[in-house]
Amino acid sequence: MGVYMVKKNYPKHKGSGLEFILDTALAFQKSKVLLTACELDVFSIIGDEELSAEEIARIINTDFRATERLLNALCGMELLVFNDLHYKNTEDSMTHLVHGSPAYLGNLEHIAGLWDSWSDLIQVIRSGQPVNYKNLQEKDEKWVESFANSTDWRATMESPEILSHLNLKNVKKVLDIGGGKGAYAKSFIELNPNIKVHVIDYPEVIRFTMRMIIDEDLQDKIFPMSGDFNEDDLGSGYDLIFISNVVNLYSIWDNVKLLQRCFDALNHGGQIVIHEMIIDDDRTHPLKFALSSINLLVNTLRGGVYTETDLWIILKESWFRDVVKIDTEFESSLMVGYK
Repeated sequence: MGVYMVKKNYPKHKGSGLEFILDTALAFQKSKVLLTACELDVFSIIGDEELSAEEIARIINTDFRATERLLNALCGMELLVFNDLHYKNTEDSMTHLVHGSPAYLGNLEHIAGLWDSWSDLIQVIRSGQPVNYKNLQEKDEKWVESFANSTDWRATMESPEILSHLNLKNVKKVLDIGGGKGAYAKSFIELNPNIKVHVIDYPEVIRFTMRMIIDEDLQDKIFPMSGDFNEDDLGSGYDLIFISNVVNLYSIWDNVKLLQRCFDALNHGGQIVIHEMIIDDDRTHPLKFALSSINLLVNTLRGGVYTETDLWIILKESWFRDVVKIDTEFESSLMVGYK
């Protein structure tokens, strides 16, 4: 079939079997403490100051005794430092958990929002369907914004390196499907100023793209398209179509339908580029990808983490030729095909 997979060896977990089992069973405690602190904005409130538990509780309008226990747990996790009855951020917390920092982890708010859907895992395993599923149009505005921020945080950090793997020499017109707040669109034109990028995403998301375009004065470089990329017209005349972290939201055959429409929208010789995490053929490793597959199980109707073979089939069924896989520095891969 053209795809040959090499079995990789992954390191075993550290510690004894019993220690690993207990640590895994209790891992939710640390996760919930961190996410609760982020939702309460504890790290940003402390900032570069040293505040007492009483001061922090007053600012975030919480119970003093409960707040003190939360802060103490954060100290035990080495996310805060306790000194002379006051709490301050560690260097890592200042860097990644305080709003406004260039390296702020913008996806933690979205991760916190996943807690409820993961709590339904038993029911999802029994039924095979997510509980109380809502599509993007049915989500509230706060959820949509946290989702857009989550994808933008990673895309902003990774896009220059990821796109550097592509041959953009003769590329003049790009379509970015599900382009979110436009991080990849910006990186395309930074790598090649002659490129014009069209970004299509749902109306609930494209408003963030439009805001970025105005803020960055890129009206003559990036062109937003509001619509459902699975149904609405994609346009035509593209030299490259880029799809990052979108394919995993849909079934194989839903993706074939989308990519066949992409094929029609490309110029002859044009490139389709899929950027995704790719799981091994046995679908058990890397572990974070196997867990991402569970996340897609509880949050989408037919999404999943795909193997290289899956993506090869999707591209071939969509008529693309000369398919190649390019690994990135971020445990993700590019699958590139040509019309």
